[in-house]
Amino acid sequence: MTLLTQLALSVCLQSGGAPGGAGSSAMLTPAPPNHRDASVINPQGPLKRANGRLNRFTMSVTIFQPPLKTPSGPWTLPLIVEGPWSTVDPSQFEISLSTANGRISSAAADMVTSPTPLGNAMLEADVPQINAYPVTFAVQGVVATWSSVFDDAAGLRLDWPAQWPAAVQSQLRPSLLIESDSDIITSTVTRVTQGDVRSVPPLQAAKLLVQFTCDNFQPNGPRMLRGMQRQLRGIAVAGAESAAESGTGSRADLVCLCVAMLRAAGLPARPVIGIAPDQGKERGEFSVWAEVFLPQCGWVPFDPYELKKRSVQTFDARQAWRYFGNVPDLDRHIPLSWSFAPGNGATAWDAWALWGWARLAPGAEFPLTLDHRMINTDDGPLTLQDANVVPSQVNLQRSSLGLSQPPINVSPQQP
Repeated sequence: MTLLTQLALSVCLQSGGAPGGAGSSAMLTPAPPNHRDASVINPQGPLKRANGRLNRFTMSVTIFQPPLKTPSGPWTLPLIVEGPWSTVDPSQFEISLSTANGRISSAAADMVTSPTPLGNAMLEADVPQINAYPVTFAVQGVVATWSSVFDDAAGLRLDWPAQWPAAVQSQLRPSLLIESDSDIITSTVTRVTQGDVRSVPPLQAAKLLVQFTCDNFQPNGPRMLRGMQRQLRGIAVAGAESAAESGTGSRADLVCLCVAMLRAAGLPARPVIGIAPDQGKERGEFSVWAEVFLPQCGWVPFDPYELKKRSVQTFDARQAWRYFGNVPDLDRHIPLSWSFAPGNGATAWDAWALWGWARLAPGAEFPLTLDHRMINTDDGPLTLQDANVVPSQVNLQRSSLGLSQPPINVSPQQP
C-alpha cells in the first residue's frame, strides 16, 4: 500500500478523526502480547519498572540529494513496539511524505510488520515516484516509557541458565557494528575472564566486563554526525571492532564495544538507540545506551558513558551501581530501535540514523564524508548539489503527555 493510495485517509487524520491524531486521548493502550513470551520482554523478579510517563515523538528525515539509482524498496524504520522499558501501539503511528507537490499523511498501522518474539518490528512505507527533491518523511507516535529499579543482591543470587531462551539467542551473535566475533574482542574476553566467565554469577560477570571496557576506553569526538551548518545527519559510530582496536571513539562506540564484549562472553546484549531527554546540549539528538539479558531478570539497562563519568573502575561488582540496572532517568529517554539501521545496514542512506531506503552512493566510504562535493562511487562520481547542504537531515522532537498508567511487570505465567 503506497502513501498515495491513502490520500483520502489523510484528510480524516488531519481533521483529528482517526486514532492517534492530534485529537486522540493521551492514554496509551499497550499492544496485545499475541504469541510473545513475556519473560523475554518484560522485567522479571529483581528488575522492575517505575515512574511511567507518556511521550509524543516525531522523527522527520529530509532527503536533499537525489540518489544515483532510484530506490526500488520501501522506506524503512526499525521500531521497538513492545520493549522492557517502553510500549508503543502501532495504531498511534502517523507517517507523512512531503514533496514540492504537497503533503501526504496517513495512519501507519498497516505499514508496521508483526512484532518479533522480542517485541521489535519494522515500519515499511512504499514510496510513490519522486521527481523532485527535497522530500521529507515524518513519523509521529505516542510511547509509554519507564525508569528501572534493580535489586542487585537478589540478582547476584541467580545462576547461569542451562540454555538461554530461544528468542534472545540472536543477541549472542555478531550484528551490524557489533563485531563480537572479532579476534581482538574474543581474545580480550578470554583474558579478562581467564577463560571461565561462569565462575561468578552472570550479573557479576556482566558488571566486570562492562567495568573493564569502560576503564580501557576513552570517549572522544562528537556524539552526532553533523553537516557544515550543524544539521543532524546521524550518529557518530564506527563500531565495536574499531573501538577495540583504537581504544577510543564516540559514546555510541563505547556502547557497541560493551555489547560486543558481553556477547563474546556468552551474555545476550544489545544497543538501544532512542531520543535523548529534551535538555542541555543533547536536545534534539539521538541517545545510545545498552541492555544485557540476565536470567529471571530480563533486559537490564545500563549506560556505559554515565558509568565511565562516575569512575566505574573503582566500583565493587557485588554492590549496586547507579546506571546499571538502576537507571532513574530512563523514562526520559524514548527507545526507538535496537539497531543503528534496518537489517545489515545496506539501505542506510548516507549515515547511521536508524532509517533506510537505499545507499545514496554505493561503493563510497560510509558514512559519507562531506569535506568535498565530489564523491567517487562504484556507479561513477556523485556531485553534491550544494556544499552547505547535507545529503539527508534528521529532526527529532518530543513532548511530554504526563504520567502513564502504573507500571506493569508481567510474569511469564500470565497470558
